[in-house]
Amino acid sequence: LKQARLKEDLSALVLRVDSPGGSAFASEVIRRELELFKEANIPLVVSMGSLAASGGYWISTPADEIWATPSTITGSIGAFAVVPVIDRSMGALGLNTDGVDTTSLSSAFRLDKPLSDQAKSIFQSQIDFLYNEFLQIVSEGRNLPPEQLEPIAGGRVWTGTQALELGLVDHLGDQFDAINSAAAIAGISDNYQVHRIEPQLSLLEQILRDLFGQLSIKLASMSSGQSWYQKIATVFIEAPAQANILLSDPQNQYLHCSQCSLDI
Repeated sequence: LKQARLKEDLSALVLRVDSPGGSAFASEVIRRELELFKEANIPLVVSMGSLAASGGYWISTPADEIWATPSTITGSIGAFAVVPVIDRSMGALGLNTDGVDTTSLSSAFRLDKPLSDQAKSIFQSQIDFLYNEFLQIVSEGRNLPPEQLEPIAGGRVWTGTQALELGLVDHLGDQFDAINSAAAIAGISDNYQVHRIEPQLSLLEQILRDLFGQLSIKLASMSSGQSWYQKIATVFIEAPAQANILLSDPQNQYLHCSQCSLDI
């Protein structure tokens, strides 16, 4: 996002969100970065994929417009935490712990002891604070009064169609609709180019992408009379012969041109 914001020729940003959420801290870091687009007067449009819930909705709140598909699962305005303890598991194995505490909270957060009422109260207060913060940023971002927001929050999830009726999103459509809308907001509908900025793939991810990309092309080119499992079997039966051609250099140095299918 920072890379996109610092581009001198950026007229608008379309953020594609397809996430069930996760860390509240990470979501807030992303949301604050998106707030900088507003300070720079760069229009921000969010395009939701199949899932944009919890933290996925948290980061969408600064948007000038939110687009969702009718079936997008969104909302889940809520907060929770899981605190694992293993005291009973240790007891089943005959393991015990002992010690001397100097305060009532000295061992309150140890995994080998059950949570005390005081520790539970601390955790609950943190969750309550996080939930109220979530409500506040949604209320400000979507211009929804708290009394209208509370009944549709509480961790409830909605389809894109329902979210539109509730005011959680602005329009229904795909990412191309969102791009066109962002261009219109920026006043460049007649002349603009789309530049995609995505996380750089690792070497393994690139190999898997190319492998499955070539596999899909091979499957599509086969006879329509074959079933899918026959096609896949054919590909893997032919693979050893192809590998023998590709991997025949005794010094293990290869160059393969995917355009002209030359192996050197």
